[in-house]
Amino acid sequence: MVTSRAAGTGLGLSIVQDIISHHHGMIDVSSTKEQEDKQTRFTLYLPFTQPITET
Repeated sequence: MVTSRAAGTGLGLSIVQDIISHHHGMIDVSSTKEQEDKQTRFTLYLPFTQPITET
């Protein structure tokens, strides 16, 4: 859901944000630009609960 096209709309990230928000999660974005090395990192956090097991 990521585009490198100059005319890209970025719609994929918007869809992911809606899904993550629906599940009460969070998206963390960090970008770096060192010389000619550009990096963008997206980290998705979702709440996690342990499954209930009966003994």
